[in-house]
Amino acid sequence: IREELVMSLMTYLGIHDNILAEEPSQARLVKFRYPVLSNEDLGRLRTLNQDDFKCVTVQMGFPVLSDTLSAGKLLEMALNELCKKVEAFVRSGHKIIILSDKDLPDELSPIPAILAVSAVNQHLSRIGIRTSCGLILETGEAREVMHVASLLGFGATAINPYLAFETIADLSRTHQLDKQVGVTEAIEHYIAAMN
Repeated sequence: IREELVMSLMTYLGIHDNILAEEPSQARLVKFRYPVLSNEDLGRLRTLNQDDFKCVTVQMGFPVLSDTLSAGKLLEMALNELCKKVEAFVRSGHKIIILSDKDLPDELSPIPAILAVSAVNQHLSRIGIRTSCGLILETGEAREVMHVASLLGFGATAINPYLAFETIADLSRTHQLDKQVGVTEAIEHYIAAMN
């Protein structure tokens, strides 16, 4: 209870040009109570597409089969391409970038989430446009508190652990949880535990 008085998990999406300026444009932010986003929250973000909140999803995948290149070289090339894609979207006015490993084509393997978000965050910081966008991560890798904390520490603004949510929903529907709770309540408990 004492920690809640001085700490906050509140997360904002939007441009923070000059935090000391008192202008109406400073209020153009999306506020989340915490950085773990439900599937519904992520769906709402995707439908925002106003000028200040143009949103795009960029897949984080790389081909693993090549006759001439090693998997490491393919991963390196895919990371460079991912950074260039995100940079192009930010420069074209997209303020919300969703990095996703969901529904990748069969010929692609997911780029490890922490590697992808770190590379994109560092690239955007190096060229001076990181504060122009929010990086949302839609990943099946994040399951535990340490995963979420690490991803936030390496540059994610917020995270949607979709596979954890799907697993919890399945466990709830098949009555495999210790206590009988509905899907929504089970996912809310998970988010509270992550926070």
